[in-house]
Amino acid sequence: MAETGNWMPGRSRTPLLLSIMVGLTLFCMSAGLTAENGDRDSKRDDNSGRQIVEAQQLLAQHGFYADDIDGIWGRQSESALISFQVWCGIYPSGVLDPATWERLRRPVAPPGEYRRKFVMRASAYSPEETSGITARGHRVRKGLVSVDPSHIPLGSRLYITGYGYAVADDVGGAMSPSLIDLGFDSLTEALAFGCRDVEVYLL
Repeated sequence: MAETGNWMPGRSRTPLLLSIMVGLTLFCMSAGLTAENGDRDSKRDDNSGRQIVEAQQLLAQHGFYADDIDGIWGRQSESALISFQVWCGIYPSGVLDPATWERLRRPVAPPGEYRRKFVMRASAYSPEETSGITARGHRVRKGLVSVDPSHIPLGSRLYITGYGYAVADDVGGAMSPSLIDLGFDSLTEALAFGCRDVEVYLL
């Protein structure tokens, strides 16, 4: 009589038990690898977030980025990066490649070329004294300044002595062509700056 696949009394169950054990072992190994890969992905995402914050901070210091420094790489970040690459003479890929990182991390220096230069009276303000949002919809911070838009168009990139690069991002009721109001991160920083004459370069 031919054998069937059913177990009969006296037949060994060893192959079946071995199959079950091997299957469980492979499942546990697979689960462990998945968890390990998940941890690696989390670390990679965390590192990417920190790099994006650094890139946004550096782009802001160079006067190319006005949006929130939040570690999220969006259209504004990419546009600012491309503008920076064009300004540096780097191929405008919109990618944070080694050449771009090297230029971003260089010490910020005064511009070699500019369109116009003004001597203006500068005051300072912070989010604590205002609504906290600029006329262009960004959070008040260092690197964003308030101007008379009839004199300096909103969105203009500037260099201001004693302050650094900035974006004309806000307007004020008391602004005039001879005045500029410089944004700071805190009231303490704004008070420490006070009021002074500055040279403003329109880039």
